[in-house]
Amino acid sequence: ENLMAARTEAKAAMVLQNEDAKRASYALRSAEEDWGFARQKAGASPEDVELAAVALNASLTLYEATGEEKYKEAAITYGDVILQSQRQQNLTGDIAMKGFFYRSPDKESILHYAHRGHEQDLVIGLARLSRKFSGHSNKADWDRAIRLYADYYKKISDYTDPYFMLPAGIYDLQDAGEDFEREQIQNGFQLSDRFYLKSFPTWPAFRGNSGTILSQAKGLSVVGEYLDDKELQELAYRQLDWHLGLNPFNQSLM
Repeated sequence: ENLMAARTEAKAAMVLQNEDAKRASYALRSAEEDWGFARQKAGASPEDVELAAVALNASLTLYEATGEEKYKEAAITYGDVILQSQRQQNLTGDIAMKGFFYRSPDKESILHYAHRGHEQDLVIGLARLSRKFSGHSNKADWDRAIRLYADYYKKISDYTDPYFMLPAGIYDLQDAGEDFEREQIQNGFQLSDRFYLKSFPTWPAFRGNSGTILSQAKGLSVVGEYLDDKELQELAYRQLDWHLGLNPFNQSLM
């Protein structure tokens, strides 16, 4: 929460700079305090890809607002955590799927959202890094991760043809903690004895898929623009269609 606040405050400082210098200064000071507090608590290289993603975007925005090198260095470090948390080889010898993210660099648990998503932070952060520091030695790695992510969503969205709703992703039966979770996973598309592709998330408690899909769509729209990939942009638009009535219920979800 501190990092999300820091990003917003830093952006506000830039927006207000020419019209309300006093408030802009206060916003920037608040951003730096929030970022510093979060950095102290989470560490310089958190073992949590979601935390790293929001920290990356906060650091980049603070770098844009201040030009201070420490924010650039932090952003690149957080980007490394994201790269290390991505599946960049086929899931198995028989399952040619890759490009999705795990919860941490140890790659033990696949990242999923069951109610509200922040997945856009991952790929938007990488695209921002690649744009901002185009001469950096990591640029090829950032671009490769972005392309793998794009190709992954193109591939799995074919499973929901003709609507092309973005699936919730690959689930591992070994991660199922309860019998009902196992049953929900096995209702997906079977990829192997262990892995399934789920259209909808497994829902132990929370409900609702719109916040998950729209987060993914936001990420894909930015990646589609970055790669100049019309097919990917169209896939992002499909998610808006889904929400406004192009779905099996013929009903707007708004």
